[in-house]
Amino acid sequence: MAYFKILITAILDLGIHCALGSAAAVDLDLERATTATNTTRDWWQVAQFYQIYPRSYKDSDGDGIGDLQGIISKLDYLKEIGVTATWLSPIYSSPMADFGYDISDFFDIQPEYGTMADFDELIAEAKKRNIKIILDFVPNHSSDENVWFQKSVKREKGYEDYYMWHDGYLNATTGKREPPSNWLQAFRGSAWEWNDERQQYYLHQFALLVGSRCGWIPHGRSAVVL
Repeated sequence: MAYFKILITAILDLGIHCALGSAAAVDLDLERATTATNTTRDWWQVAQFYQIYPRSYKDSDGDGIGDLQGIISKLDYLKEIGVTATWLSPIYSSPMADFGYDISDFFDIQPEYGTMADFDELIAEAKKRNIKIILDFVPNHSSDENVWFQKSVKREKGYEDYYMWHDGYLNATTGKREPPSNWLQAFRGSAWEWNDERQQYYLHQFALLVGSRCGWIPHGRSAVVL
């Protein structure tokens, strides 16, 4: 758990945004490690990054799905080719409506990928090889199965505005309630979905079952920056 807290904070501080895709190496010019005044840059400015999409990277148990043990088995290879930092696409618990970007629990591992013990082992083994592990952190949205979303639906105290909710508007001609705007989500269609229990629309910029969190709300931020 401590590793998650440290890595999540690091991601926010770095301000790096990851695009979903296959594993790719980013070769940074080490000669630019120092400025004209010979000021040493931070490690992430000179690291040799390698992005890993865990699901398709290395399967260790024959179930056809890549996993953390598979990544561990390739650490020597990564070190051999000069990698000093790996970027893992989401490994958090998820119903996989959006291949892991719909997170149901920010503090647990997707069972297909392994356990928290496997994650601890990955961190320890990577550290032995001087390889840093960075997690693809997704603070913008979560799965509708996330307990935060479920509490927000019920308007539980402290969670009322964890997500973007809106009453929408009544169409004067048809008398029907309509979304608050004509915004479209990334996968086409309206970015607003009606929730019968709460009797409001919620914003989802991606899959239908992925609610967009209000990252600017202090209470929401405190839940993921520890």
